[in-house]
Order: sequence, then C-alpha cells, then structure tokens
Amino acid sequence: LSIDDKLEDILPRIIENFYSRVPVFDSDGESFAGILFTKDLNKLKNLPSEKFSLKSVLRPFLSIPQTKKIKELLQEFKKRKRHIAAVLDEYGSICGLVTLEDILEELVGEIDSEMRLEENPLVKIDDNSFRLLATYPVDEFNTHFQTQISEEEYDTVGGFVFGLFGRIPRSGEAIAHENLKFRVEKMKGARILNLHLTVISKITNNDQKKVVEKT
Repeated sequence: LSIDDKLEDILPRIIENFYSRVPVFDSDGESFAGILFTKDLNKLKNLPSEKFSLKSVLRPFLSIPQTKKIKELLQEFKKRKRHIAAVLDEYGSICGLVTLEDILEELVGEIDSEMRLEENPLVKIDDNSFRLLATYPVDEFNTHFQTQISEEEYDTVGGFVFGLFGRIPRSGEAIAHENLKFRVEKMKGARILNLHLTVISKITNNDQKKVVEKT
C-alpha cells in the first residue's frame, strides 16, 4: 500500500489477501512509512473520503540489517512486541520483509497457521448446516452447493463473505445472501478463519436481500 491510497482502494486489496498487517510505503515508493493493522481501519470507516488519512493509523515499522541473526531477531520481536520487520541491505535499501512466522518456521520447522488448519475444509453438521474454512475455494463451493458465486471476483468463500460485509466483521456476526446464511465463527485480526453456513431450502424475494446480524 501507499501512504496516499484512499480507503476505497485499500479495502479490495485487504479483502483479496486477508492480511492482518500490511506495510505502507511513502509517496516515493522506496521507503516504508509504517505498518497498518487492518483492524485499525474501523476507526476511519465512517470518515468522509476527503478527511481519510492512512498516516493517522500507521504504527512504527521495525527495520533490521540482513546480517542479523535469526535468534537475535526473535528476541527483538519479543522485546518490542512486533510480528514483522523490513530487511535492509548494506546500502540501507529495503530488500524484503521477515515475519515472526518466518522465524519460527526456520527454527522449529514449518508451523501450521490458522489458515492451514489440519481439518476437513468443509464439515457437515446436519442437512442444512456446515462448518467450513474461510479458505475453501469458491469453485468447489459452487459445485457442492449449486451456487453461482463469481469465481472471477473471489477465490475463497472467506473473501466472498468479506465482500458481503464490506468491512471487517466480528466473530459471531452473520450475513445472508440468497438462501445462504454465513456466520463468522473465528477471526484473526482482520482475517476470517472459520465460518458456519446455514442453507435455507426455500426463500422469498425479500429473503434474498443481504441482512447483517449481531450476537
């Protein structure tokens, strides 16, 4: 992202990628302005577009030399309570990013993140209820439930549900689309992890309107 980006340009990228933390570049595109915790966008969602300023919610960015030892970096992450850092080469230019998960994978082997749960991506609870991972592919969902969700616009069911809300949802919130009712079971930052799906067998025209619920 760029420090000059508008909210309407930022949200589609977040919906597509499900990132909870995003590095933001200065206007020159060569240096980092800070890091965006996507949940912080909720503070700005009701502001008029002319008053929107990404800079107002950015958090300081940690920069490290590429020669830094992994174990030293892990200690620095813990001390500063950070999860991501910019890596600088010998000339002070940014050559990449490193995350806490990168470090742990290197030290103890690849770990399972909540986006890679070791479980079936779609579990049937009863005839009309299912539990699924947000990463469940839209094309497989369409085949299984005989739906017509756009496979060009969305890759995952989580991305589709995020798009229905048009904002970062909270755990327990639900939204309906046609004869499908999605309830967010679990979030991680701005990322949907698990969903509960209820399939309503018969619907009316009024039921086809999107409805947001809170529990």
